Amino acid sequence: MARGLEYVDIGPSSDPNREEGERHYATTSRVARPPSLVRRAAYFAGWILVIAGAVTLEFAAYMVWGTGAQAAREQQRLRSAFESSLEEKSPGRADISSVASRVVIRPEEGKPLAILEIPAIGLNVVVIEGVGHEDLQLGPGHIPETALPGRAGSSVISGHRTTYGAPFGNLDRLVAGDEIRVTTLEGSTRYVVTRSYVVLPDDTSVTAPLKPGERPRLRLTTCHPKFSAAKRLIVEADLVSAPTG
Repeated sequence: MARGLEYVDIGPSSDPNREEGERHYATTSRVARPPSLVRRAAYFAGWILVIAGAVTLEFAAYMVWGTGAQAAREQQRLRSAFESSLEEKSPGRADISSVASRVVIRPEEGKPLAILEIPAIGLNVVVIEGVGHEDLQLGPGHIPETALPGRAGSSVISGHRTTYGAPFGNLDRLVAGDEIRVTTLEGSTRYVVTRSYVVLPDDTSVTAPLKPGERPRLRLTTCHPKFSAAKRLIVEADLVSAPTG
């Protein structure tokens, strides 16, 4: 039983000490009613939304910062491995006169292929061979079906824009004339950006072979806009100098 004060009008009083119109409060008792089903449902729904929001924020933080830390560790490991390979290759790198005609053995998927440098956006990152889900967690990946950087044809490199270190996060800032350097075991190759454009995800023209007579080309691809995979941003750059040791 819940007890409380309730105003009770008891009419005129015979008590000479009570002024007319004075209110009288009496102690009453009433049964406390349990919360309605609707109120309880709203209460639990509110808590569920709070918990879901917290989980969503935690997941978003991990995808942006947590995966970035993971990618940074992998990049250090891959860079060390690639630089060791460069040192082993150094004695023979001066002889590059026939580099275009040599048969090159591609690295295994997930292994370092090159160092990609784009001064205009402060990018210096190890490129992996392959574009599988696990490959791109390590860094930008070279599409195996396309030409190797520095060689005839179109070389395509794809990378994340918001997660796993977001190596291609600022790709949209590149403009015509910006320089791109790609260093492989064959040497360093220079490209100059010519244009950028946006396509739908199912557009396969980015990996299409070049037309006869076209200059060797590098294409960088990433999601567009940021935090969305609705479209793809493509940056094209033409070769301006072949691999040099």
